[in-house]
Amino acid sequence: MKHMCFLCDPRTSIVVGEPRGDLPIVSKLVRALPQETLDSGVPHKHLRPYTPFLAFKSSQPTSSLTISFIMASFNIPSANIVQTEVPSGTLPRDFYLQRYNSAAPPYLSYSSFVPRSIVEHLMRDKKDRAISVKFQKGRNDSITNMEGAMHTFLTPVVPVFLHGDYQYVHGHRMYPLPDYKDTQTARIVVLSALVQPDFQDAQVMVQLSRLGQKEFVGAPLPDGFRPISIQAKQNSEDRLTYDIGLKQHLVTHLTALRCLPPLSAVSPISVTDAEALLTSMICTDTIRRVNAFVRIDSGAVLSLELLFRAALEQTRNEFRALERLCIRGYVYTFDPPAIFARKISAALLNRLMIGALHALARETTLARLRVYGFNDYDDPAALPLVRRALAPQPVVAVMSKATLLGPNGTYAPPEGCRDALLVIHNNSDAFGQNIETEQPGGSLDGTIGAYSSAAASLHLYSDSQMIVYCQGLTAIIR
Repeated sequence: MKHMCFLCDPRTSIVVGEPRGDLPIVSKLVRALPQETLDSGVPHKHLRPYTPFLAFKSSQPTSSLTISFIMASFNIPSANIVQTEVPSGTLPRDFYLQRYNSAAPPYLSYSSFVPRSIVEHLMRDKKDRAISVKFQKGRNDSITNMEGAMHTFLTPVVPVFLHGDYQYVHGHRMYPLPDYKDTQTARIVVLSALVQPDFQDAQVMVQLSRLGQKEFVGAPLPDGFRPISIQAKQNSEDRLTYDIGLKQHLVTHLTALRCLPPLSAVSPISVTDAEALLTSMICTDTIRRVNAFVRIDSGAVLSLELLFRAALEQTRNEFRALERLCIRGYVYTFDPPAIFARKISAALLNRLMIGALHALARETTLARLRVYGFNDYDDPAALPLVRRALAPQPVVAVMSKATLLGPNGTYAPPEGCRDALLVIHNNSDAFGQNIETEQPGGSLDGTIGAYSSAAASLHLYSDSQMIVYCQGLTAIIR
């Protein structure tokens, strides 16, 4: 347990031991960790340092260095290029999945109201692929639609080897880094596998925030809560009762009055007016509680208060993890996922997220955030709002994500950020392990998955790992 705690801490870069050479543990350490015997200068002691991997500070690797694939870590700046063991011409995902036990495990940051049994269930029981589908009856699906909504408040964060630089140019593309000596090179980045608020259809976030004819009263889940079985979830009545209980729990924690009022008690505003309301509240620094309701194109009326508080919870979870893990500082990038905004305005989702960022920036110091790069290709009016939101954080530079790419499409860190980590997202949903199965080019999720070690880090088996619960963050240790 002692060794496990040190090795999973992002601050650990070298472990020095002085074991007796005749002990059985020495041979096990040699198999598990790269070993090097050093003369300590003390006659009776020899040092065995553990170095996760070697990094190159130049644009090309140095021929004298050799690499042993262990795992990515939070200790190497993303501006550096590292040599990997992935052979030239091999899809990186295939290589890493065959060695998933050597991949960096994810850290999980989640809201206090998400039960631990749900955390384990959501991380371990996704189906292989979920493209434009949610829970499907009769296919042994394990994650229900309200469990999917719960995943909004659980964010895995993991360092990964990224074998190229992503761009969207007439489709999702990865510009590869140059090979070296018949092997591929990569940069280490931080993947935030943040589950996007799912408005792809009306089954997840629409259903969670939707008002009905009667008041919907929240109620917390009981102590010792456990998800119902897969078999029970195939029964429509049992699944509906279960999902209503999960919605009651979320409504309890995401609304001030712990309820959703009936339709007859509210006067909903249009989507355009909701966008204008949030924009005004951001610009006037008055976005604390959003007490309004919005009617979307389908006619459904949603609680804007619940959606804002959900965005705030998600933002807190993600930045809490990044501030703790990225000790060198980080360059944060965000690509608004249009695919998850089909039932609601993408601009409204952006303003909910920016409003949450505004609130977070006034309740905590983002000491390690260097740059916030927002992809404003489809919403140029959002960038000034991000600047306004982060105004209390004077050391943070806000810019369009496009400015982080050099003329040849590669990552070009701004001045003063060469020692920082680049934070990317795969824009996943809660239901499928698309990062592991989807082909490159079909989505951001599939492209990041195909050209990185991320799929291996998120490739979870209950019999080969344990979840260690610690204060503030949770680590999955294999």
